[in-house]
Amino acid sequence: MVRARDTSVEAYERQLEAFRAMTPGERLAIGATMSDEIRMLAEAGIRARHPMYTDTQVADALDQILFGRELAANVDRSRPTRTR
Repeated sequence: MVRARDTSVEAYERQLEAFRAMTPGERLAIGATMSDEIRMLAEAGIRARHPMYTDTQVADALDQILFGRELAANVDRSRPTRTR
């Protein structure tokens, strides 16, 4: 884990200690939550840049950011979407 520039060495060490004290499941839950939050921020950014986009267009744009144009072109939107 890389220390953020705005985090002191002492705070970084305490954060590492806290993570090390967690169970693998607790660390996984934090990672999943962070991933969801980053996804929501990315979607909000897309919506801010393209306010006329539909939900499907926002999802397409996010897929292009995450996976690149070539892989995103293969996404099948007819499948059920994930739940939040």
